[in-house]
Amino acid sequence: MSTNPEPTLRYCDIVMKGGITSGVVYPPAVVELAKTYSFRNIGGTSAGAIAAAVTAAAEYGRQHNAPAFSRLETLPRDLGATVSPGGDSLLLSLFQPQKQTSALFRILVASLGNKRFKFLKVLLAAIRNFKAWALLGAIPGLVFSYLAIYGATGIFRGVSLAGGIILIILGVLILVLYGVFRKVTNAIPANHYGMCRGFIEGPNNVPVLTPWLSRLINETAGIDPDGKPLTFGDLWGTEDNDEEK
Repeated sequence: MSTNPEPTLRYCDIVMKGGITSGVVYPPAVVELAKTYSFRNIGGTSAGAIAAAVTAAAEYGRQHNAPAFSRLETLPRDLGATVSPGGDSLLLSLFQPQKQTSALFRILVASLGNKRFKFLKVLLAAIRNFKAWALLGAIPGLVFSYLAIYGATGIFRGVSLAGGIILIILGVLILVLYGVFRKVTNAIPANHYGMCRGFIEGPNNVPVLTPWLSRLINETAGIDPDGKPLTFGDLWGTEDNDEEK
């Protein structure tokens, strides 16, 4: 039997937009709002939809006498905690790419944040993860440079070496971009048009998104983390279509 929220709480509707930092920003905001409001209509997009689901679970837990919003208070700290030997945070480690998409995922990670020289970092990540294509692209320039060193003389040698270096750079860029293009057009569709399926457990027992989120929602709702998932039917609180849900 559910119990109503405290009578002093006013009802509040909330919609949360997407964004990578949503998992860090929204929980403390929701906890603060929950001191004054009881959430009724809750929505969100992308990462904001995940925050909305957890908020709905917390409201369900509160109405069933569980300390639900206390779990939300610890969420930003949990997401920022280091969980892998490489120093990755839980938030990043939740997304484990499949083998065929791991190279693309590492390039994507290199592009995150307001980093200086971001383009260079992304380019270096692409070269590291597509070494075979980079080497293949460098071969014509290396051959040209070798011939320039041993076959050219005087100023022609210098000009030829400069041309060889330009050929190496262009060859690497073109072939790496081609390798990325092939991977995007083949591996992404083969992986259900995504990089991370969210189900395969990560190394060293690092949790991944789907099972972690399922447990989080149940924990926040005050029900068995490994039990039956929380449903919309649970949130409605009634099976009577004529009653207010």
